[in-house]
Order: sequence, then structure tokens, then C-alpha cells
Amino acid sequence: TKFIIPAMNLWLKRVLLLVSIETCRLQGSNVLMSTSKRKALAESLRAIWDEQDKAFTVAAQKGKRWPATMSMNQPEHQRRTRIRSLSVSRFFIDRFLQEVSEQIILPQQAICIDWSFTYIQLFRRPGCVRLYDFRHRLQPEFDWAFRAVPHNVPLSKAIHSNMIGLVQGDLANLSHVPEALFDLAIVTQVLEHVPHFWHAMVSLQRIVKPGGFIVFTAPFAYVFHPFPGDYYRYSPLALMHLFESAGFRACALMSSGYRAAQMHALGLGVNSDLPEYYLTQSRSTFSLLKWASDFGLVAQRVHNANTDTCGPTRFNLTNQVSIDDLHEFVELSAPRFNVTKAWPQPTPERLG
Repeated sequence: TKFIIPAMNLWLKRVLLLVSIETCRLQGSNVLMSTSKRKALAESLRAIWDEQDKAFTVAAQKGKRWPATMSMNQPEHQRRTRIRSLSVSRFFIDRFLQEVSEQIILPQQAICIDWSFTYIQLFRRPGCVRLYDFRHRLQPEFDWAFRAVPHNVPLSKAIHSNMIGLVQGDLANLSHVPEALFDLAIVTQVLEHVPHFWHAMVSLQRIVKPGGFIVFTAPFAYVFHPFPGDYYRYSPLALMHLFESAGFRACALMSSGYRAAQMHALGLGVNSDLPEYYLTQSRSTFSLLKWASDFGLVAQRVHNANTDTCGPTRFNLTNQVSIDDLHEFVELSAPRFNVTKAWPQPTPERLG
């Protein structure tokens, strides 16, 4: 009963908060909340925060901290599964990668790499047959994927049979990896952990083939999560500038949106607390750009600075923001495609 009663009380407070939010929504999204509704919402928040202060282990179950029962020594896939079921951020990343995998056009016998090897399975049907796993380690290592992995071979069997290639090292310096190797690089929730992100952009530009794609996500309004290190947050303009300055063309931009950031801040889960259609039906560009927990980007490495297309692929994504929408806020800066001049190549001296 030590934890059951506080948990029940917190659940009741969360119900009151959801009722307040739903009432405000029914009265019209473009109408400011009345004083009474704002007061009810504030009282619900205070009640939740007071309850969390009394029983922190209850708050921990909403993903604010690693729960006491979850050891960091557990396998990563077990820890990831428990957190993913609660995270609005992970909900959008999963949806973004799923939709991109269904629409992207890759060459036959595509060579693909996935950071943490989380989403590579989705891209096997579109064309990924030579698969690489990336591991962040101080000691660089590179192992070729000499064998293609047929679509009918389970990924677990491919791993057990040593059919998967390996890239090991620091994203800020991948000089040990062959140049222009990959048709697709899946880089999700990585760049905020790289202190020398400008060197990481040089590495990505170097290892992706001309015409190859990067599927990228990064947090914006997100909690501090120092595993390992947490240095930056990236706005949509920052992502556009980084990739277009590094020789890529932005093909599609996704935002989790204003409501996702609010839910993340309040510790509310998708479907367990609020249905997902609240997050995926926004038609307001302003609500998608003003505030979001995460942004996703599909970028293609161009052959030259005059290339202005992303090939035959045209994406239609949930909560997609067009490049023209960004131009309405601010003109994207130039020059572009000058990564080797703007950012020095990584060397041991500079990385130190």
C-alpha cells in the first residue's frame, strides 16, 4: 500500500488534468481558455506535482527517471521496450521511420547502416541487403558486410551468422570507413550526443554516396538524457542549415508538434493517456514549428550544388512541414554545399 495509494491519487489527478484539456479543446482551439478553465488546469498541475514530490517512484514510472527496478545493466532492447511504451517522442520516431520506409525508393542491393541497429528491419524490403550496425566506441573498427542478407532471412539469424557489417568508432571521425559506401544511413536521436557535431556532419557527407539518403531525427523540447552525454537541441532551421551546408538536399521534414511537446513535459503517454489522433491531425504549420518534442528529416546527398530534387521519391508524412513553410518564417541562409570549407576536416589534434 506504500506505493499503491499514491499511485491511485496521482491517477485521479491526471484524469482531472485530461478532463480540463479536453474541455478546453471542445470549446475551440483558437479561443483562449477562460479564467476558470486556466485555474482548473493550474490546480490539476499543482496536484500532480505535489503528488510526485511525495512519491517520486510513481513519477519515475512515467519515464522521468530510470525506475529503481530497471538496471542500466539490462540489455538495451529490454530497457528500450519499457520506455518506448510510455514515450510520445518514441511514438513519433517510430511512425516517421515506418512511413519513410514505405515511401523511400532505394537502389537494388542497397548498402545501409543504422545507428544502434533499431530500424534497419523496416528498410530491408525497400532495398537494403548489405547491412551495417554502428556502435559508439573509442576504438575504431570496420568489418565488411561481404554477404547480402535476403529478405526472407530473419535479422536475428543474420546477426548470429555474422552476415552484418560493423562500423565502430566516433561519429565525429569515421576516417576508417570507406568513402561513399552507403546508400542509406539511419541516424535517429544521435547528434545531440555528439559534442563536435560539425565533424559528424563531415563524416556523414563522406560515407554516404551521392544520391544516397539520410533518415535523421533529433530532439528539440526534450529532457536532459546524458547517456552518453547530452549537448545540443536542434530547431528545424538548424537541421536545414546543417544538412544543406554539408552537401545534402532536404526532401521531407516532420514535426511531432506542439501537443507532443506538451504531453512530453507533462509525462502523458500516447493512447494510455490521450489517443494518438490528437497528435497526428494538426493542420497548423505554426503549431508544428513553434514547439515540438522532436523533428525528423529525410535528406539526400546531391551530386552538385545545382541539384534541386530528391529523385523520384515524394514523401507524404504525418505532420509534414514543407520547405516553403519554413521560408514563410525566415529565409534560409546561404551559401550551401561548402562543408569542406566551412568546417575543417577532423584530425586527432582538433578532436582533442
